[in-house]
Amino acid sequence: MKRKLLYLLCFSLMFMLLASGCQKTTAKKPMAPSAKKPTQTSQMTPSERRVLASKLSKMAEQVKGVQKATVVVADIGIANNITGNTKTNAQMNRATAKNLNDNTIGSDAGINRSEPKGMIVMVGLTLNPGNKDMNKSNQIKSKVMNKLKASDRRISQVLVTTDPNLVKRITDVAAGILEGKPIKTFEKDIKNIDSSLRQQKTTY
Repeated sequence: MKRKLLYLLCFSLMFMLLASGCQKTTAKKPMAPSAKKPTQTSQMTPSERRVLASKLSKMAEQVKGVQKATVVVADIGIANNITGNTKTNAQMNRATAKNLNDNTIGSDAGINRSEPKGMIVMVGLTLNPGNKDMNKSNQIKSKVMNKLKASDRRISQVLVTTDPNLVKRITDVAAGILEGKPIKTFEKDIKNIDSSLRQQKTTY
């Protein structure tokens, strides 16, 4: 009789232990907050923009044949509105690639950029006397363009002109930026300059 009671008691204890074990649940680990990647921006401070423009201007003036160079550095989105023109850019580039304006040269010739990024550099050149022959002038502008574009990977486009009217307009914008005025102040002027360069059949 005592043995039966002992067995019954042991069985009851085992049953209770098993039952309590089944009720235990694994505690859920708290979800780790998702790490936010730092947002990278290509925005330049006014001081950085002025320093870069000055640096590029000096680099351009180091090219043989250049008397003076004026540079405006702008975000490419400010300078132009390519989105509305992408459907005609390819046709225009093919038609005009062999007919570049004598005074203006642009980098990235023949490339259609539907999603512009980076910076655009506009350069107004005054050449030394004796270098205004078309072939010499184009060679100088090409050297300036290639030198400036290779100097900073943030630069997406370089436009170089010797057209006196465009040089003056670039100089006016550069002077305003040098005085400390925000780049946004000249947004309309920069777009107009860009438009004038396009009308002169500058390719990208």
